[in-house]
Formats: sequence, C-alpha cells, structure tokens
Amino acid sequence: LLVDRPTDVLTPDLITEEHAGKIIIGGAFATNEAFRRALEVGVRGVITGTASYLNLVKALGVKLGVGITGQEDIDITVILMEGFGNLQMRDKAFTAFKALNGQMASINGATQIRAGAIRPEVIVTFPDYDGPLAQEEVPDEELQGGQRVRVINDPYFGQLGVVKDVPPDPRLAATEARVPMVEVELDSGETVLIPRANVEFF
Repeated sequence: LLVDRPTDVLTPDLITEEHAGKIIIGGAFATNEAFRRALEVGVRGVITGTASYLNLVKALGVKLGVGITGQEDIDITVILMEGFGNLQMRDKAFTAFKALNGQMASINGATQIRAGAIRPEVIVTFPDYDGPLAQEEVPDEELQGGQRVRVINDPYFGQLGVVKDVPPDPRLAATEARVPMVEVELDSGETVLIPRANVEFF
C-alpha cells in the first residue's frame, strides 16, 4: 500500500526499487509517469482507483481492447477499481486493501464485458487461519435512505453523497422524461434530485 487515503494520487516518487516483483496499491488517480515507473522498476501489478485511458496506453505501450482485456503482451497487470476517469477508490475497497497490506496475493486483470462476463480478481490466502468461515453476504440492491452513493452522470458526475429520500412515483427529469428518482444530499451540502440510474452504491 503506497498511499494513506483513497483520495491520494499514485505518483512515480512513491514507487521505489523495493517494489520490484510486488503488487502496489494506489488511491485515486494514477499518473502516466507512475505506470512508467512501475514498469521500469519491475512492479508485477498496480491496483488503483482510476487512470486516463490515453495515458495508460502511452505508458504501457499497448493498445487496450474495449470489451476484452488480458491478452496484452506486457509484464504488468493493472486493475482500475473505478474504471477510467479521475475518481477516488471506494472506501470499502481501500479499507480492505489496507487490511491486506503485506500479504501474499495473486491478481488477474482479465475482463470480458460480453456473454460469459469476466471480472478482475484479487486473491489473498490465509494458510494459517483455522477460525469459522464468514457467511456469504447477499447485497441489498434497493436504494434506501442513509445509503452512501456516487453520481455517475453529469452534471454531478463523480460527486459523493447520502440518499435522503426515494420517491415512490416517477418524477420529471431534466430530459423531460418521467423516471424513478432519488433525492441525494451531496457532500458539498447541496440536495439534488437525480435519476436512480445515475447513482451507484459507494
């Protein structure tokens, strides 16, 4: 783990020779220079919040597929937890990586968004653990008051907030279509009404 917070940017000065052969964890955006430095040092994997598509292509020297990745001839694996852009890593994911700092791990960055979807994997084993196994969690996909969300569309793209209310009936959106809406109090203090399709759990 090379940063203190999920909002921290991964920069080349954080990557040293001692990270050769390791998987490094960033927070939010990773710079072009950071990826180049990681390749130069011999880092095996980079996990961070986001990156610029064009910068990543330039830094790694390969063209990335749109729907399928993992076939590139390159000596590093990159996993972007939040995709392309400039967003912080989710708090829960960052907390999990922080707790796993120093553990032996394997990663697979292959993705496929078509039929038979494949998602990136991070696998960490605990060979000495002999306690009880946790029960599988069933996520509640219904938006409720108090849930933390991130807006994934303009004009509030990338902003975080808390659900204040979920009106039962469709409301008129800016597009003049009547769609399910959610009332969100943004971290900035502003309360806005946003189409439910434009928010994701954070």
